[in-house]
Amino acid sequence: MERPWQFFAVFLNTIVPNIYHWKAKAENHLRRSGLNYAIVRPPGLVGDEKDFKATEYSIDQGDRISGRITRCTLGNVIRDTI
Repeated sequence: MERPWQFFAVFLNTIVPNIYHWKAKAENHLRRSGLNYAIVRPPGLVGDEKDFKATEYSIDQGDRISGRITRCTLGNVIRDTI
């Protein structure tokens, strides 16, 4: 995680101690596995499950993007990465 002091990261760590340590450990294990994979880290979700309006998005390496994305668009991102 590139922003460990972000509000959400601190909040999650108060609920599950060392959650980002275990998350990083799992991702590193996946990287070493030799499997093809994609880790999708969406920003805040907007709309509801009945909202089928797709929006534009960008894909980047790491944990640098913030913003909002519709659930429909997130589904398209996941579909397109498989």
